[in-house]
Amino acid sequence: MNERVMEIIAYIVKEMESNQALNDGDGFKVLTQKLEDDGYSQTEINFAFSWIFEKIDNKGKNDEFSVAARRSQRLLHDFEKIAISPAAYGYLIQLREFELIDPVEMEQIIEKALLHSTESMVSLHDMRRIVANMIFRPDDIMEGSFFLIDNSYNVH
Repeated sequence: MNERVMEIIAYIVKEMESNQALNDGDGFKVLTQKLEDDGYSQTEINFAFSWIFEKIDNKGKNDEFSVAARRSQRLLHDFEKIAISPAAYGYLIQLREFELIDPVEMEQIIEKALLHSTESMVSLHDMRRIVANMIFRPDDIMEGSFFLIDNSYNVH
């Protein structure tokens, strides 16, 4: 479920960045319907929206990085380029640009990817799985968070 939620989050944020029509309730209804038509469950969609809104609400509260650090681009070392596919790294850049991950999380994800790459190059699919596991692991969920990991819950 977590990988699918990350796909939804990336799609929603991309649509929010590029589509001014999402500024009203009808835009969100259309987007939700499109995601349902694409095969995502209402639970996954609601979880993604909740995560985005909580991230937006908390934006700036943990302002430990300077503006320059937020705008800087992490380049891969030669070894990292061999271990991580361009598509997988592009996915990380996209998440970073949308501020869905911070520089520390990006470093942690790259470390996990390097550990994973002992057998083969980290693919886009592998990276999505690594990111989802890093972002949605239960010990990172703060007390009082709205997030529900269990697939049996419905978010309304």
